[in-house]
Amino acid sequence: MNYAVFVGSSVINLEVDKDKYAIVLPRNFLLDRIVILFLLHMDFQEQFFKERIKFIHEARDEKEESFEKLQQQEREKVKQSNPNPSNAEEYKRRADEIAKFIKDKLIKAHEKKMVGMRERHWQEEVELEKEFDAKLSHLMEKYTLDGSKVNAGNT
Repeated sequence: MNYAVFVGSSVINLEVDKDKYAIVLPRNFLLDRIVILFLLHMDFQEQFFKERIKFIHEARDEKEESFEKLQQQEREKVKQSNPNPSNAEEYKRRADEIAKFIKDKLIKAHEKKMVGMRERHWQEEVELEKEFDAKLSHLMEKYTLDGSKVNAGNT
């Protein structure tokens, strides 16, 4: 995967080695353009983690399908071994209800954890932004020629 990044009138061509999850820099890469590299790296990291999560979800789906097939086979065995069809149907219905109840509770607990994790992430990001603003304001105040305060615009 290759990126062409435009900075002013210059173009920086970056090569991304997806197998190694690394960015290959051109020989004439200037240090002042490191921000571009950082942003590309963050985008690449996000893609990497999304791919990992997708792989986990796909593996989970395969396990669930396999489990459903096994459950169906077990139900058929019970149905064949039980001469009374109403008991077999009742057993099947009850087993399905229990499995659905357990899965629903598990999904809800997982979703609750995911919401909490996202809230913590956003709160941490807000704190990082506030910290950056404070440091930037301090730096701007330090280098203001007339000594006047620079409004940071924080709320």
